[in-house]
Amino acid sequence: MKNLIITSITTLMIIALLVLPSEAQHHANHHQQTETTERFTDVPDNFKTMLTEAVEAYIAGKDAFLDSNLETATSEFENFIEKLEEIGEHGLDGEGHMAWMESYNGLMKHASALTASADIDDARKDFHHLSEELITAVNKFGIDGIVYQQFCPMALDSGGANWLSKNDEVQNPYKPETMLGCGEVIEKI
Repeated sequence: MKNLIITSITTLMIIALLVLPSEAQHHANHHQQTETTERFTDVPDNFKTMLTEAVEAYIAGKDAFLDSNLETATSEFENFIEKLEEIGEHGLDGEGHMAWMESYNGLMKHASALTASADIDDARKDFHHLSEELITAVNKFGIDGIVYQQFCPMALDSGGANWLSKNDEVQNPYKPETMLGCGEVIEKI
């Protein structure tokens, strides 16, 4: 009987070791996959310049999360909203007009929710949604220069989250106190 119990426990441990890494990898891959995004080729340079300025404000807000400074993050994301307003909902003509309207409304919605957050954890959840929307917009419309899409599988209670950064060194805005270097570069945009 004792041998049967030991054999059963050993078998379960072996199964767990074989199955769990595969499941963990599947879970991580789910959050790392980027949707195939239509890229618009008729985007004027001045639109890209204005979107780049908005991305720079976003990155300043992301950097404030690295210091867990909600007040500075809020201020930077208010600047992000101002940059979006300079572009306007109808800031793009041609094929990308409807797509920009959709992106603009999503970006404004998530940035406004973030700036209204009174709690840094809630603001980071809003930042997650804003990041997803902005990553899609940058892929669709382009910007001046390069940004890096980064991902941490441990962010948001292990649900995983993406963000954009100006450099390829990972600095996690979701868990800076405990896991500053947790994450990886998913894509250079």
